[in-house]
Amino acid sequence: MSGTPAAVPAGLRRRWGESLAGVSLFAEALQVWPDGVAADRIRRAELAVLAGQPRRALELLERAGPVVPGSPEHVCGRLLAACARTLAGDLPALNELLGDVVKLPPSAALSRLVALSAASSGQLPIAGRAAWAAMRDGCADHRLLVISAAATAVDGHYTDAVVLAEEAERCRRPAAQDAAETTVNLMRHAGHAQAAVALAAVGAQAWTLPARRRAVWDALESALRPRGLALDRDTARLVRAHRRHRRRLRLVGALHGRAVRRWRRARAVARRAEQARLDLSCRCEGIVAWLGPEARHYVGHHLVPVPGAQPVTPPARLLRCPATGATFLDLPERPATVSVPAALDDDVQP
Repeated sequence: MSGTPAAVPAGLRRRWGESLAGVSLFAEALQVWPDGVAADRIRRAELAVLAGQPRRALELLERAGPVVPGSPEHVCGRLLAACARTLAGDLPALNELLGDVVKLPPSAALSRLVALSAASSGQLPIAGRAAWAAMRDGCADHRLLVISAAATAVDGHYTDAVVLAEEAERCRRPAAQDAAETTVNLMRHAGHAQAAVALAAVGAQAWTLPARRRAVWDALESALRPRGLALDRDTARLVRAHRRHRRRLRLVGALHGRAVRRWRRARAVARRAEQARLDLSCRCEGIVAWLGPEARHYVGHHLVPVPGAQPVTPPARLLRCPATGATFLDLPERPATVSVPAALDDDVQP
Protein backbone atom coordinates (compact mmCIF):
# COMPACT_ATOMS: atom_id res chain seq x y z
CA MET A 1 0.00 0.00 0.00
CA SER A 2 1.28 3.45 -0.86
CA GLY A 3 -1.14 5.57 1.13
CA THR A 4 -3.32 5.70 4.24
CA PRO A 5 -7.09 5.46 3.75
CA ALA A 6 -7.80 8.62 5.75
CA ALA A 7 -11.38 8.76 4.51
CA VAL A 8 -12.18 5.42 6.15
CA PRO A 9 -13.62 5.61 9.71
CA ALA A 10 -11.14 4.75 12.44
CA GLY A 11 -13.13 1.72 13.58
CA LEU A 12 -13.16 0.29 10.07
CA ARG A 13 -9.45 0.93 9.71
CA ARG A 14 -8.84 -1.08 12.86
CA ARG A 15 -10.86 -3.94 11.39
CA TRP A 16 -8.88 -3.73 8.15
CA GLY A 17 -5.65 -3.68 10.12
CA GLU A 18 -6.60 -6.82 12.01
CA SER A 19 -7.48 -8.56 8.73
CA LEU A 20 -4.10 -7.65 7.24
CA ALA A 21 -2.19 -8.64 10.38
CA GLY A 22 -4.07 -11.96 10.40
CA VAL A 23 -2.25 -12.96 7.20
CA SER A 24 1.10 -11.54 8.37
CA LEU A 25 0.88 -8.32 6.34
CA PHE A 26 2.08 -6.30 9.31
CA ALA A 27 3.57 -3.33 7.44
CA GLU A 28 0.33 -2.85 5.53
CA ALA A 29 -1.68 -3.19 8.75
CA LEU A 30 0.48 -0.45 10.27
CA GLN A 31 -0.32 1.83 7.32
CA VAL A 32 -4.07 1.56 7.76
CA TRP A 33 -4.23 1.51 11.57
CA PRO A 34 -5.47 4.85 12.98
CA ASP A 35 -3.26 7.01 15.18
CA GLY A 36 -5.96 7.64 17.76
CA VAL A 37 -6.07 6.83 21.45
CA ALA A 38 -3.12 5.45 23.43
CA ALA A 39 -4.19 1.85 22.73
CA ASP A 40 -4.01 2.58 18.98
CA ARG A 41 -0.49 3.93 19.30
CA ILE A 42 0.62 0.89 21.28
CA ARG A 43 -0.92 -1.40 18.66
CA ARG A 44 0.86 0.50 15.88
CA ALA A 45 4.15 0.00 17.72
CA GLU A 46 3.42 -3.72 17.98
CA LEU A 47 2.71 -3.89 14.25
CA ALA A 48 5.99 -2.10 13.56
CA VAL A 49 7.85 -4.67 15.67
CA LEU A 50 6.17 -7.55 13.85
CA ALA A 51 6.92 -5.89 10.50
CA GLY A 52 10.64 -5.84 11.35
CA GLN A 53 10.76 -2.06 11.89
CA PRO A 54 12.10 -1.79 15.46
CA ARG A 55 13.30 1.82 15.22
CA ARG A 56 9.91 2.88 13.89
CA ALA A 57 8.34 1.05 16.83
CA LEU A 58 10.50 2.97 19.30
CA GLU A 59 9.52 6.26 17.63
CA LEU A 60 5.85 5.34 17.88
CA LEU A 61 6.22 4.43 21.55
CA GLU A 62 7.90 7.76 22.28
CA ARG A 63 4.92 9.53 20.69
CA ALA A 64 2.35 7.38 22.46
CA GLY A 65 1.99 9.94 25.23
CA PRO A 66 1.61 9.39 28.97
CA VAL A 67 -0.13 6.25 30.16
CA VAL A 68 -1.30 5.17 33.59
CA PRO A 69 1.46 3.19 35.38
CA GLY A 70 0.51 -0.45 35.63
CA SER A 71 -2.20 -0.13 32.96
CA PRO A 72 -2.33 -2.61 30.05
CA GLU A 73 -0.95 0.13 27.77
CA HIS A 74 1.97 0.72 30.14
CA VAL A 75 2.81 -2.99 30.38
CA CYS A 76 2.51 -3.53 26.62
CA GLY A 77 4.59 -0.43 25.88
CA ARG A 78 7.38 -1.62 28.17
CA LEU A 79 7.42 -5.08 26.59
CA LEU A 80 7.38 -3.70 23.06
CA ALA A 81 10.17 -1.24 23.85
CA ALA A 82 12.40 -4.04 25.15
CA CYS A 83 11.56 -6.18 22.13
CA ALA A 84 12.21 -3.32 19.68
CA ARG A 85 15.56 -2.49 21.31
CA THR A 86 16.55 -6.15 21.09
CA LEU A 87 15.64 -6.31 17.41
CA ALA A 88 17.60 -3.09 16.85
CA GLY A 89 20.75 -4.71 18.25
CA ASP A 90 20.61 -3.89 21.98
CA LEU A 91 21.38 -7.38 23.28
CA PRO A 92 20.97 -6.63 27.04
CA ALA A 93 17.37 -5.60 26.30
CA LEU A 94 16.54 -9.28 25.78
CA ASN A 95 17.12 -9.93 29.50
CA GLU A 96 14.75 -7.07 30.34
CA LEU A 97 12.13 -8.55 28.01
CA LEU A 98 12.48 -12.04 29.51
CA GLY A 99 12.31 -10.62 33.03
CA ASP A 100 9.02 -8.89 32.27
CA VAL A 101 7.49 -11.78 30.34
CA VAL A 102 7.81 -14.28 33.20
CA LYS A 103 5.66 -11.99 35.38
CA LEU A 104 2.74 -12.18 32.93
CA PRO A 105 0.29 -14.95 31.99
CA PRO A 106 1.58 -16.90 28.98
CA SER A 107 0.09 -16.10 25.58
CA ALA A 108 0.85 -16.68 21.92
CA ALA A 109 1.56 -12.97 21.42
CA LEU A 110 4.16 -12.88 24.21
CA SER A 111 5.78 -16.11 23.04
CA ARG A 112 6.08 -14.75 19.51
CA LEU A 113 7.78 -11.57 20.75
CA VAL A 114 10.25 -13.66 22.77
CA ALA A 115 10.91 -15.98 19.81
CA LEU A 116 11.60 -13.11 17.40
CA SER A 117 13.73 -11.21 19.91
CA ALA A 118 15.79 -14.21 21.01
CA ALA A 119 16.34 -15.30 17.40
CA SER A 120 17.61 -11.84 16.46
CA SER A 121 20.06 -12.08 19.38
CA GLY A 122 21.32 -15.50 18.29
CA GLN A 123 19.77 -17.26 21.29
CA LEU A 124 18.27 -20.15 19.32
CA PRO A 125 17.47 -22.47 22.27
CA ILE A 126 15.35 -19.76 23.91
CA ALA A 127 13.87 -18.75 20.56
CA GLY A 128 13.00 -22.33 19.65
CA ARG A 129 11.14 -23.00 22.90
CA ALA A 130 9.22 -19.74 22.60
CA ALA A 131 8.36 -20.45 18.95
CA TRP A 132 6.92 -23.86 19.84
CA ALA A 133 4.89 -22.28 22.66
CA ALA A 134 3.48 -19.63 20.32
CA MET A 135 2.51 -22.21 17.69
CA ARG A 136 0.98 -24.47 20.33
CA ASP A 137 -1.21 -21.56 21.43
CA GLY A 138 -2.41 -20.92 17.88
CA CYS A 139 0.00 -18.38 16.36
CA ALA A 140 0.34 -19.08 12.62
CA ASP A 141 3.34 -16.84 11.80
CA HIS A 142 5.56 -18.81 9.38
CA ARG A 143 8.66 -17.25 10.96
CA LEU A 144 8.04 -19.38 14.04
CA LEU A 145 8.48 -22.52 11.92
CA VAL A 146 11.74 -21.09 10.57
CA ILE A 147 12.99 -20.43 14.11
CA SER A 148 11.94 -23.92 15.20
CA ALA A 149 13.74 -25.40 12.19
CA ALA A 150 16.94 -23.52 13.02
CA ALA A 151 16.83 -24.52 16.69
CA THR A 152 16.13 -28.15 15.77
CA ALA A 153 19.06 -28.21 13.34
CA VAL A 154 21.41 -26.75 15.94
CA ASP A 155 20.46 -29.72 18.13
CA GLY A 156 21.60 -32.02 15.30
CA HIS A 157 18.14 -33.19 14.15
CA TYR A 158 18.65 -32.21 10.53
CA THR A 159 15.92 -34.32 8.94
CA ASP A 160 13.29 -32.90 11.31
CA ALA A 161 14.64 -29.40 10.66
CA VAL A 162 14.24 -29.84 6.90
CA VAL A 163 10.62 -30.88 7.43
CA LEU A 164 9.96 -27.77 9.56
CA ALA A 165 11.65 -25.44 7.08
CA GLU A 166 9.67 -26.94 4.21
CA GLU A 167 6.44 -26.50 6.15
CA ALA A 168 7.42 -22.86 6.70
CA GLU A 169 7.90 -22.47 2.96
CA ARG A 170 4.54 -24.12 2.25
CA CYS A 171 2.60 -21.74 4.49
CA ARG A 172 4.81 -18.70 3.95
CA ARG A 173 2.89 -15.48 3.55
CA PRO A 174 4.08 -13.00 0.92
CA ALA A 175 7.77 -12.57 1.73
CA ALA A 176 10.92 -12.04 -0.26
CA GLN A 177 13.08 -14.91 0.98
CA ASP A 178 12.66 -18.67 0.68
CA ALA A 179 12.18 -20.31 4.09
CA ALA A 180 15.14 -22.65 3.56
CA GLU A 181 17.41 -19.68 2.97
CA THR A 182 15.99 -17.84 5.97
CA THR A 183 16.64 -20.89 8.16
CA VAL A 184 20.30 -21.30 7.23
CA ASN A 185 20.89 -17.54 7.48
CA LEU A 186 19.40 -17.52 10.97
CA MET A 187 21.72 -20.35 11.98
CA ARG A 188 24.75 -18.56 10.59
CA HIS A 189 23.74 -15.35 12.37
CA ALA A 190 23.65 -17.34 15.63
CA GLY A 191 27.18 -18.67 15.03
CA HIS A 192 26.28 -22.14 13.78
CA ALA A 193 27.74 -21.98 10.27
CA GLN A 194 28.84 -25.62 10.20
CA ALA A 195 25.40 -26.83 11.29
CA ALA A 196 23.88 -24.63 8.55
CA VAL A 197 26.05 -26.38 5.95
CA ALA A 198 25.02 -29.77 7.34
CA LEU A 199 21.34 -28.84 7.20
CA ALA A 200 21.65 -27.70 3.58
CA ALA A 201 23.48 -30.93 2.68
CA VAL A 202 20.71 -33.05 4.20
CA GLY A 203 18.03 -30.98 2.48
CA ALA A 204 19.79 -31.39 -0.87
CA GLN A 205 19.50 -35.19 -0.61
CA ALA A 206 16.18 -35.47 1.27
CA TRP A 207 14.33 -38.17 -0.63
CA THR A 208 10.92 -36.97 0.61
CA LEU A 209 11.27 -33.62 -1.19
CA PRO A 210 10.45 -32.91 -4.84
CA ALA A 211 13.39 -32.19 -7.10
CA ARG A 212 12.75 -28.43 -7.24
CA ARG A 213 12.97 -28.15 -3.45
CA ARG A 214 16.11 -30.31 -3.26
CA ALA A 215 17.62 -27.94 -5.83
CA VAL A 216 17.03 -25.01 -3.46
CA TRP A 217 18.86 -26.79 -0.65
CA ASP A 218 21.60 -27.90 -3.03
CA ALA A 219 22.20 -24.30 -4.11
CA LEU A 220 22.42 -23.26 -0.47
CA GLU A 221 24.94 -25.99 0.27
CA SER A 222 27.07 -24.97 -2.72
CA ALA A 223 27.04 -21.34 -1.58
CA LEU A 224 27.79 -22.12 2.08
CA ARG A 225 30.24 -24.99 1.93
CA PRO A 226 33.88 -23.95 1.47
CA ARG A 227 35.89 -25.95 -1.03
CA GLY A 228 37.28 -29.10 0.58
CA LEU A 229 35.26 -28.81 3.80
CA ALA A 230 34.05 -32.27 4.83
CA LEU A 231 30.87 -32.94 6.74
CA ASP A 232 31.12 -34.46 10.19
CA ARG A 233 30.76 -38.25 10.32
CA ASP A 234 27.16 -38.40 11.55
CA THR A 235 25.92 -35.85 9.01
CA ALA A 236 27.80 -37.56 6.16
CA ARG A 237 26.19 -40.86 7.16
CA LEU A 238 22.74 -39.26 7.14
CA VAL A 239 23.33 -37.66 3.73
CA ARG A 240 24.48 -41.00 2.29
CA ALA A 241 21.37 -42.71 3.69
CA HIS A 242 19.08 -40.18 2.00
CA ARG A 243 21.02 -40.53 -1.26
CA ARG A 244 20.83 -44.34 -1.18
CA HIS A 245 17.08 -44.22 -0.54
CA ARG A 246 16.57 -41.91 -3.52
CA ARG A 247 18.59 -44.21 -5.76
CA ARG A 248 16.64 -47.21 -4.53
CA LEU A 249 13.36 -45.49 -5.34
CA ARG A 250 14.57 -44.61 -8.83
CA LEU A 251 15.71 -48.20 -9.44
CA VAL A 252 12.44 -49.69 -8.22
CA GLY A 253 10.51 -47.19 -10.29
CA ALA A 254 12.50 -48.05 -13.41
CA LEU A 255 11.97 -51.82 -12.91
CA HIS A 256 8.24 -51.63 -12.27
CA GLY A 257 7.10 -48.68 -14.33
CA ARG A 258 6.45 -46.58 -11.26
CA ALA A 259 8.44 -43.70 -12.67
CA VAL A 260 6.05 -43.45 -15.60
CA ARG A 261 3.03 -43.61 -13.31
CA ARG A 262 4.48 -40.93 -11.05
CA TRP A 263 5.11 -38.76 -14.10
CA ARG A 264 1.53 -39.21 -15.25
CA ARG A 265 0.19 -38.42 -11.80
CA ALA A 266 2.36 -35.28 -11.64
CA ARG A 267 1.05 -34.18 -15.02
CA ALA A 268 -2.53 -34.77 -13.89
CA VAL A 269 -1.95 -32.75 -10.72
CA ALA A 270 -0.37 -29.92 -12.71
CA ARG A 271 -3.27 -29.99 -15.16
CA ARG A 272 -5.83 -29.80 -12.35
CA ALA A 273 -3.89 -26.96 -10.71
CA GLU A 274 -3.90 -25.00 -13.97
CA GLN A 275 -7.61 -25.62 -14.43
CA ALA A 276 -8.26 -24.44 -10.86
CA ARG A 277 -6.17 -21.32 -11.49
CA LEU A 278 -8.25 -20.44 -14.55
CA ASP A 279 -11.59 -21.39 -13.00
CA LEU A 280 -13.67 -18.26 -12.43
CA SER A 281 -16.57 -19.90 -10.62
CA CYS A 282 -17.12 -18.13 -7.29
CA ARG A 283 -14.93 -19.38 -4.43
CA CYS A 284 -15.18 -16.30 -2.22
CA GLU A 285 -17.50 -17.67 0.46
CA GLY A 286 -15.61 -17.72 3.75
CA ILE A 287 -12.23 -16.91 2.16
CA VAL A 288 -9.72 -15.08 4.36
CA ALA A 289 -7.25 -14.03 1.67
CA TRP A 290 -5.99 -14.80 -1.81
CA LEU A 291 -2.19 -14.86 -1.55
CA GLY A 292 0.52 -15.26 -4.16
CA PRO A 293 0.73 -14.82 -7.95
CA GLU A 294 -1.28 -17.98 -8.65
CA ALA A 295 -4.44 -16.21 -7.46
CA ARG A 296 -4.07 -13.14 -9.66
CA HIS A 297 -6.11 -14.56 -12.55
CA TYR A 298 -9.09 -15.20 -10.28
CA VAL A 299 -8.76 -11.83 -8.55
CA GLY A 300 -8.39 -9.95 -11.82
CA HIS A 301 -11.28 -11.66 -13.62
CA HIS A 302 -13.80 -12.52 -10.88
CA LEU A 303 -13.68 -9.59 -8.46
CA VAL A 304 -14.81 -6.12 -9.50
CA PRO A 305 -14.00 -2.65 -8.13
CA VAL A 306 -16.28 -1.37 -5.38
CA PRO A 307 -18.58 1.29 -6.88
CA GLY A 308 -17.89 4.91 -6.03
CA ALA A 309 -14.71 6.69 -5.05
CA GLN A 310 -11.95 4.41 -3.84
CA PRO A 311 -10.99 5.18 -0.20
CA VAL A 312 -7.43 3.88 -0.68
CA THR A 313 -4.52 5.11 -2.74
CA PRO A 314 -3.50 3.12 -5.84
CA PRO A 315 -2.21 0.52 -6.41
CA ALA A 316 -4.27 -0.66 -3.41
CA ARG A 317 -7.97 -0.93 -4.19
CA LEU A 318 -11.22 -2.26 -2.78
CA LEU A 319 -12.79 -5.11 -4.75
CA ARG A 320 -16.11 -6.90 -4.38
CA CYS A 321 -17.34 -10.36 -5.29
CA PRO A 322 -20.39 -9.93 -7.55
CA ALA A 323 -21.89 -13.20 -6.30
CA THR A 324 -21.48 -12.99 -2.51
CA GLY A 325 -20.94 -9.27 -1.99
CA ALA A 326 -17.77 -9.99 0.01
CA THR A 327 -15.31 -7.07 0.05
CA PHE A 328 -11.56 -7.45 -0.40
CA LEU A 329 -8.60 -5.10 -0.02
CA ASP A 330 -6.34 -5.85 -2.98
CA LEU A 331 -2.57 -5.23 -2.72
CA PRO A 332 -1.23 -6.23 -6.14
CA GLU A 333 2.39 -5.46 -5.29
CA ARG A 334 2.49 -8.12 -2.56
CA PRO A 335 0.45 -9.81 -4.23
CA ALA A 336 -2.35 -10.33 -1.72
CA THR A 337 -6.11 -9.83 -1.63
CA VAL A 338 -7.49 -9.82 1.92
CA SER A 339 -11.13 -10.07 3.00
CA VAL A 340 -12.17 -6.93 4.89
CA PRO A 341 -15.50 -5.58 6.19
CA ALA A 342 -17.17 -2.98 4.03
CA ALA A 343 -18.83 -1.19 6.93
CA LEU A 344 -18.78 -1.06 10.71
CA ASP A 345 -21.04 -3.17 12.87
CA ASP A 346 -23.31 -1.26 15.21
CA ASP A 347 -21.29 -2.33 18.24
CA VAL A 348 -17.88 -1.36 16.84
CA GLN A 349 -16.25 1.91 17.92
CA PRO A 350 -16.07 4.37 14.97
